[in-house]
Amino acid sequence: MMTTTQTIQRLGMLTALMFCAFISPVLAQTKPNVLFIAVDDLNNDLGCYGNTQVKSPNIDRLAAHGVRFERAYVQYTLCNPSRASFLSGRRPETTGIFELITPPRKAMPDAVFLPQLFRQQGYYTARYGKIYHDGRDDKLSWDLSEEPEFLDPLEDAMTKRRYANAPGSRTPDWQALDLPDEKTRDGHSARQIARLMEAQSKAGKPFFLAAGFRKPHLPWAAPKKYFDLYPPSKIQVPADLPQHNIPSVTLMTELFGAAQPSSRAEAIAAYYANITFMDAQVGVLLDTLDRLKLWDNTVVVLFGDHGFHLGDHGGLWSKLTLFEQSAHAPLIIAAPRMQTGKASPRVVEFLDFYPTLTELCHLPSPSGLEGRSLVPLLQQPNRAWSHVAYTMVIHEVGGEKIEGKSVCNERWRYTEWGAGRKGVELYDHQSDPREFNNLALNPRYAKMVLTMKRLLQQQTKS
Repeated sequence: MMTTTQTIQRLGMLTALMFCAFISPVLAQTKPNVLFIAVDDLNNDLGCYGNTQVKSPNIDRLAAHGVRFERAYVQYTLCNPSRASFLSGRRPETTGIFELITPPRKAMPDAVFLPQLFRQQGYYTARYGKIYHDGRDDKLSWDLSEEPEFLDPLEDAMTKRRYANAPGSRTPDWQALDLPDEKTRDGHSARQIARLMEAQSKAGKPFFLAAGFRKPHLPWAAPKKYFDLYPPSKIQVPADLPQHNIPSVTLMTELFGAAQPSSRAEAIAAYYANITFMDAQVGVLLDTLDRLKLWDNTVVVLFGDHGFHLGDHGGLWSKLTLFEQSAHAPLIIAAPRMQTGKASPRVVEFLDFYPTLTELCHLPSPSGLEGRSLVPLLQQPNRAWSHVAYTMVIHEVGGEKIEGKSVCNERWRYTEWGAGRKGVELYDHQSDPREFNNLALNPRYAKMVLTMKRLLQQQTKS
């Protein structure tokens, strides 16, 4: 028979256990993990975005766990400027990075970059693959920073050949590889991040793990089984419409002047094959989240660092334009206690990553961020949202650098080149979603031109 003291002690222990059981979910909310998945040159050709030709079962599975943003826009349509922008939370006009050369830390020595903030707040931070642009990594951001050293010899030769050629002589290049997924760079990165997820979940320390997948960036090299899924004869090539009043400065990409591939269908098939290969590596990460039961305490973000042209607009390949195909990129966020399996039609920017993640993880945001938190849209994907998106590029024509700036809302895109001196564009996405008919010179749309011009000027003045 228990004494009064023993009874009180047991009641105290029971109360403590009940209290711990009650507060543990709250404690779990204080520092959720982050899995940050950056994909190089990924446009919106995914199953969950409506492309029925592309097999992307794992990214589609992630979309079922979270919110898919239908209108997400990058701030610059080239790797280094785009990544410097969303990793710093600042626009390219603020970072001063408009090309592939400048390391973000050199341009912004005092900035607190996104993974760096998590590291400062007690997270274990690590990356495998491409997060900052090649060779421009930031040592203050990571506890562990690795780039897979090995390449398949064939892919290595293709890569070296591509970058040895003058820009005007490049052409999209692809090849099926005779090797398993785990022997590729992306396959290795996925498995290393999965290993770190397991190790850190056992260690009990919150993590910020970044997987930087290189495909579908050129060259389109992936194991043969993925190419076998896309016979070129079965590819439905999007038909181009006649182009009206589009300024010549607009019709440039990173591969401007490149030789066209012998078959557009074969090139698109190769791009799709590399998407499906990359998707399989995403599956390695999602399977690990399943096995370790981490979904309830992990924020997962997946995105392409900008879009990619596939021979549209008379033969544009690559990025570095202000067309929808280049500026619009996929974005999926799955977060505990937020909506699942929903799509948000609201216009958002990649600048918004930083404040969104700090709010979801209950961390302080540094001063100077230029985006806004997307948590309201994760809670209510269709809520009222009046924000627009701004994207810019700089093209060099005849030795002259011409700045292009663009603004879009849920219906319209407006673009100026050289502050309007080199060309102005207005597209109605309701009737012309692929942007073939420039309405800026049509008197019927003069009021809309002025309305969108004011929106563009608001960002320029901010």
